[in-house]
Amino acid sequence: RLATAAAVLASAAPATPPLAVQCLGGFAVLRDGVPVPVGEWKSRKARDLVKILIARGGRPVHRETLLELLWPDDPPAQTASRLSVALSTARAVLDPGKRHPGGWYLGADNDTLWIDGTHADVDVDRFHELASRAVTERKPGPSPAAIDALAAAEAAYVGDAFPEDPYEDWTVSLRERTRATYIWVARTLADDSVAAGDPATAVRCYLRVLEHDPYDEHASLGLVRAH
Repeated sequence: RLATAAAVLASAAPATPPLAVQCLGGFAVLRDGVPVPVGEWKSRKARDLVKILIARGGRPVHRETLLELLWPDDPPAQTASRLSVALSTARAVLDPGKRHPGGWYLGADNDTLWIDGTHADVDVDRFHELASRAVTERKPGPSPAAIDALAAAEAAYVGDAFPEDPYEDWTVSLRERTRATYIWVARTLADDSVAAGDPATAVRCYLRVLEHDPYDEHASLGLVRAH
């Protein structure tokens, strides 16, 4: 089961993508598998810009919205040029060798900015893709294929999104939505694992659910049954 789940997980993304962005469990950018040092960013605002665009799920974000999120205390007339600098800095970090056009990873027009998820491997997007596969496999009911899909999604969730930014409003929606999806995945995998005679997986998943919600009655009762 673990080997099959690992194969499903690996199929969701290239082994070593040219650009990978990690949000779950902590923010990091990897170019060809090598983490980008924090000092290379030179600007926290450039990093925050990338994070915000990811948090918006690849949807275009109006420049005015970005100015309000990045520089909430400054008038827009003073910060418009800063946004352009932050965008240039972020693009230079993501593609320092300029192997691609400027908008390859971070797109922009006169009004909006966005991240192009077709060119960058973003772990939170990959998790939701795997979770969607699991929902589809599980819809007819429990099955070995559904357990494999659930296990792949469960393994992809290594922690909450943007844990280093717990008080930023722009992180809340993505964090809560992703956590809720994970809890469903882990709870369902635990239930199906008990039925399939795999109490060890069930116990591990119930415990992970309880880490997020110590008062989850379903997980508590399931843990007792698994033991």
